[in-house]
Amino acid sequence: MLNKPPYPAMSATSKNPHNDSDKPKLIRDTFSMPDSDYQLISEILERSPAMAARSTKSEIVRAGLKVLYNMDDEDLSQVLTQVRRLKTGRPAKRRAKSNAR
Repeated sequence: MLNKPPYPAMSATSKNPHNDSDKPKLIRDTFSMPDSDYQLISEILERSPAMAARSTKSEIVRAGLKVLYNMDDEDLSQVLTQVRRLKTGRPAKRRAKSNAR
């Protein structure tokens, strides 16, 4: 089993967690998921107020990434094989109906 570095986190030496120089670069991306997976995010959002604080969809996805990152290769492979592969790309554009006869 390979030793992997810990999941990247905010520097322990940072005294001000809101210091602009410590902010990570944010990347915006778009992806698709089945409705059932999106519903799981909603269910987790409903559970989060009972915990410390309400989470956002982004925080839930990022927390899931941390869990996956910290799995050993065998467990990660097992989980990833359970995820249904989706057809990639945007849906085909619908053709406009011709009004000419």
